[in-house]
Amino acid sequence: MTGLRWPDYVVVGLYVIFAIGVGTGCSRTAGSNSNSYFLAGKGANKWIAGVSLISGITSGISFIGIPGYTFKHGIAMLAFVLGFILSIPFIVGIAIPFFAREELGCTTSYEYLEARFSRPVRTLGTVSFLVRIVLYMGFVLFAPAVALEAVADVPVYVSVLTCGILATAYTCKGGMQAVIWTDFVASLALILGVSTALAIALEGTPGGPTKLFSDAKDHVLPAGYWDNNPLLAVNFWCMCFGFLFNTAAQSGTDQIAVQRYLATKSVRDAQMTALGGICGNIGMTLLLVFLGFALYGYFLERDLPAEILKDTDKIFPYFFTNELPSGVAGLILASLCATTMSVFAGGINAATTSLIVDILQNYKFVSTRGGGGMSTVKLAKLLTVLCGVLAIGIAIAAQYVHQSLSLITSVAQAVCCAPTFGMFVLGMSNQRATSVDAIAGFVAAIAFMVYCLVGASYCPDDSNSAGSQHAKPLPDVCHNVLLVARVSEWLYAALGSTVCVAVGCLSMWLRRGVPPPPANVMGLTWGTRHMPADTRSGTQVDRYEHTDAAQTPLLSAVN
Repeated sequence: MTGLRWPDYVVVGLYVIFAIGVGTGCSRTAGSNSNSYFLAGKGANKWIAGVSLISGITSGISFIGIPGYTFKHGIAMLAFVLGFILSIPFIVGIAIPFFAREELGCTTSYEYLEARFSRPVRTLGTVSFLVRIVLYMGFVLFAPAVALEAVADVPVYVSVLTCGILATAYTCKGGMQAVIWTDFVASLALILGVSTALAIALEGTPGGPTKLFSDAKDHVLPAGYWDNNPLLAVNFWCMCFGFLFNTAAQSGTDQIAVQRYLATKSVRDAQMTALGGICGNIGMTLLLVFLGFALYGYFLERDLPAEILKDTDKIFPYFFTNELPSGVAGLILASLCATTMSVFAGGINAATTSLIVDILQNYKFVSTRGGGGMSTVKLAKLLTVLCGVLAIGIAIAAQYVHQSLSLITSVAQAVCCAPTFGMFVLGMSNQRATSVDAIAGFVAAIAFMVYCLVGASYCPDDSNSAGSQHAKPLPDVCHNVLLVARVSEWLYAALGSTVCVAVGCLSMWLRRGVPPPPANVMGLTWGTRHMPADTRSGTQVDRYEHTDAAQTPLLSAVN
């Protein structure tokens, strides 16, 4: 059986209609004011929100990229599971209690940066997030679209426009309430689709799972996987350590995840939401990794087109469009559409929220007083549409960029997210750190990220692969000036955030003669976390006398 048939499109159509129905139904009880639109009225169910994070974080890039990466490199990505687990103490035990405590009254995670440091630091974090998320949302739409075009002749623009317009529509209509519930449905569809594909792949493998591991024993892990060489692209320590920082940043301080935590009723509920989301994503990672390995066994004695062998990101789309029965292929395609729309909807909703709260309201471009609730919602809906249109445009233009889909997430996360994550860590861990130190660390981290990208571009990628044979030696500059820049892409987030914290601490040490800040960090650092925010010195208000207290609940509490 080759290609998609009409039953497949019927299954996809039924899912899309159901998802739109869920989003529309949520809009009847959501969006009446800004609190309802941005935070679902702080009444989101912790388990629904937690499950929604499975599809909210597992993008179409991961959906087709992880099986493709595993098909090529074995089960190396199982290192991600340990990275997930090691990130739990920071996300659940450190970050969430700062954001979700009632006296802070946060709508975005970046409000913490202003309370802890200053308005410019908050703005740096916000702008970095907005740039990253809009670009990333474009790739979220583009990645599965280009794979489908290659194996099923579905034009890129059809997939991009369909997923992009539908996700923008229900997000605009229902806000965070619609995002959480449609993501919950998408997560269930994702689990069902991947599980079905895995079962069929294992059943179709000659000899079953036992023979699979016997025949593919040399493919389980790549050569050099356990080496401690940071220049190896496929390396347990690089992948585990790098994904630890990736997850801590993405699930601990990034607005997409934090906004769902803040939509729950309490700190405890927010922590349970995060824990549920992490556990769910561990399970999804395991499913996708074993699916990729099962596909390797499935095609071990079957012929594959040269194009698929050259670009393994297309192996999963090729499998479900050419090897699965009619209707079942539609279920997998519906799962792909579900996770794509899910991540896209969460991204543009978070971008709109951050743009309004952290930029427009914070700098008084729009008012928050006197009946501003409905006007804020109308503005949010307009900006949601604009963000969606911009991301769709980027997705269509992205067909001119050719990179491995499994690494896009890591690189995009690191370049823009790692420096901001470093500022969060610096602020939470050190009482003496000031905005000067945070900005110094941020700038240094951005510079280091650019240095790494230059090195990765100038020095061929295969120089980082174990056992690779080069047609010609690398330039000398790759062995001296750009040596550090050749580290595994998985380490970008770890190194970027570490540079930010290290330079921030160095700046603090160089200014050690400057008197420490007054007692205005109580409740905002790890050492003062048990102290109530409303007992802080009035100097906190003096530092932000330009900020309207009505816009920042923390400042109202201080008064």
